[in-house]
Amino acid sequence: MITAFISHSSLQKQFVKQLVSILSKTNCLVDEYDFEPGKKSKDEIFRKIRQADIFILLISRSALESEWVTIEIEKARDRMKRGKLRFFPYIIDSSIKFDNKNIPQWINKDEVFNLKTFTNVIYLSRDILHKQREIIYEHRPELKTREELFVGRNTEIDELETKLYTGNYTDVKTIVVSGRPGVGRRKFIKKYVQSKLSNYFEEPYRIYLTSKDYIENFIIQLNSYVMFYNLVDFQWDTWDKDKKVSVAVELMNEVYKNKQYILIVDDGACITPKGSVAEWLVDILTYPTLTKFLGLFIASSRTPKTFMINDRKECIFIDLHPLSESDRTKLFYAYITQREIRDIDKEDVEFWVSKLHGSPEQLFVAAETIKREGRTLAKSNIDRIIAFGDKSLKEIIEYCKNTQVGKLKLIDFIGLLTHLGPVSDRFLFKIVGDDLKETSVKILEELYNLSIIEFFGPSMEFIKLDVGIADCIDRSGYQIQDCFRYSIDKLSKEYLTEPINPSDEMNDLSDYLYRIQVKINAGQCDTKYLIPSVAIKTIIDLYKKEKYDSVIKLCDGFLKEKDRIYNDARREIIYWMCLSLARKLDRVKFNITVEELSGVSKTFLQGFFLRLSGDLLGAERKFRDILTKYPDNAKASRELVTVLVMKRDYLQALNLAKKNHEANPYNPYHIEAYFRCLVQKNSLTYDDRKKLDDLILAMKSSYDIHRDKIVKTMEAEYQYYVKREVQAPLQTLVELNSQSHVLKYTHQALNEIQEKQTLPIT
Repeated sequence: MITAFISHSSLQKQFVKQLVSILSKTNCLVDEYDFEPGKKSKDEIFRKIRQADIFILLISRSALESEWVTIEIEKARDRMKRGKLRFFPYIIDSSIKFDNKNIPQWINKDEVFNLKTFTNVIYLSRDILHKQREIIYEHRPELKTREELFVGRNTEIDELETKLYTGNYTDVKTIVVSGRPGVGRRKFIKKYVQSKLSNYFEEPYRIYLTSKDYIENFIIQLNSYVMFYNLVDFQWDTWDKDKKVSVAVELMNEVYKNKQYILIVDDGACITPKGSVAEWLVDILTYPTLTKFLGLFIASSRTPKTFMINDRKECIFIDLHPLSESDRTKLFYAYITQREIRDIDKEDVEFWVSKLHGSPEQLFVAAETIKREGRTLAKSNIDRIIAFGDKSLKEIIEYCKNTQVGKLKLIDFIGLLTHLGPVSDRFLFKIVGDDLKETSVKILEELYNLSIIEFFGPSMEFIKLDVGIADCIDRSGYQIQDCFRYSIDKLSKEYLTEPINPSDEMNDLSDYLYRIQVKINAGQCDTKYLIPSVAIKTIIDLYKKEKYDSVIKLCDGFLKEKDRIYNDARREIIYWMCLSLARKLDRVKFNITVEELSGVSKTFLQGFFLRLSGDLLGAERKFRDILTKYPDNAKASRELVTVLVMKRDYLQALNLAKKNHEANPYNPYHIEAYFRCLVQKNSLTYDDRKKLDDLILAMKSSYDIHRDKIVKTMEAEYQYYVKREVQAPLQTLVELNSQSHVLKYTHQALNEIQEKQTLPIT
């Protein structure tokens, strides 16, 4: 973290507040925020300057007349001469000229600082951030290598050039580069911009969008760079779809004025799960006032389907494949050279390149591991390195479970990031508290080196956890640490008593969105703050807590706003409403609501309702219909296993349960389902018994809230079906069924054993 001391006149407080909101308070030392009341003295000033890595002088008429600013400048000059500080002066007052006699001569002449005038806080922040980034790269050159190193891809660049110039160039508004995570989508885009569009600004405005994000999230994130609007200016209840599109276009045009480009890292918002371009994005790209400028680039984790995009003349689509062996070799040599790893020979390189199949992330992690652990130990950990490159959830999570930094395990921090979603460092540190802040910074560095998290935002202040890992942790039933839970609950109670009124003092996007979520959850949110993505997150949280009536009420309210919600968001809200209606067995309202959907979602929900209502044959037909067309549909596969287990058709369910578990080894449901099917198998082999033991151990280390009861049930079934014991497992199951909360699994297990023993059914 590069910390800046911002020297300024008190008359520039408002300008500095805006600047700090962009740079992030954690990266700045400013008297308003950092000097203790009543302690503004030379000693206090000098202490803060000693803490700083760079000194930012904001030159204005009042600053040049300020005694305090003069003191700060002289101290900074002293530290600069000793190589302890970087000095960057900026003129922010248009009435001040470069030759102003009040500017110290050593600044504007002798030292020849390249004095620039910045009256726009946005452009000033970009220049400061660029300087901070360059200093970081000096201290951590491996980061610059990771960001900028690029090899190969000549074929794809030629393909892009051909598509661009054989069509109507002026029609093209965006380039979509797809491929699996880690294949180099963003580097490809950056390389293309640098080599072919050299008049563009070097660094993009980077925006992250998930499948639960929509046009509102795009607007809010883009505005955090441009700062056209205060957060309070967004009136989501009165803005229809056309208004939202016009605002998005307005912000994009402002970016394009300065030859700046936008990079969206997309996990399902722009290129939908169906393989089409999202409606809201199409509306933006075809809006008549959008500047004819190729300034939007999208790195998508989803590959568009050809038949869905043939008529999209505004877009060019490029699909990246893994690197060739030759390119992998070049890249690996570059990584190890940059790290000054000297005890590695050609055979070592061939070994690593042959094992790591095309992911730059794998090669990066390999080089980092060799540097940290040495050749021999690194080779012994090759499975883990492969796993990180391939995003193998099992290996990653096992490593994070077993690795501790300070008082926290990596898995504890990952659980917190999963709960919070993309979050600013400022808001994250508010949750973890001062005691764990230093530990948290170290953990973030570790997670970044492992390619588990990414940083984005105007000052790279936002932290985003890998989507696959977040999903796995979420499905595992992980419960965040009590200390984090206490802090979150305390903050939520505070926010319930406060209005959502973002100001200059509270202009943190994470803070703003979390306040909205708290209000929605409590049924207190003003409609002008209702953002679909936040509402959907709240809906999902309420559903997981089995508050189905609250979900239905919230969905009902949102669905009345037809003119301001795009169909993608509307369909998502309808989906969760139907799930809740099914849980309530509200057949009439369910049948009416589900008709607004079509395709797989509609069929799945109908099967889900049939299963809950006891029509297992009807449910089975629905899920099999889906799997016939889409064999890898995870939700239908899970539900079909549930139906077959309820029918006691364990043999049919076994292979499917095994497949589900192998795809999601940390999901407690899949552990349980696979065990239930396997333990019923006739003629268990040695490997079968070992697998049953492994599944019990896996459940013991899971995070499911009912873990202990499930484990006891599994052990009881093992005793009965494998060890051929009767009394002990029966006693265990009877005791479990006598408790206040009885699991369906436990109840069914007892009934089946009682039937087999010709005992009265409980």
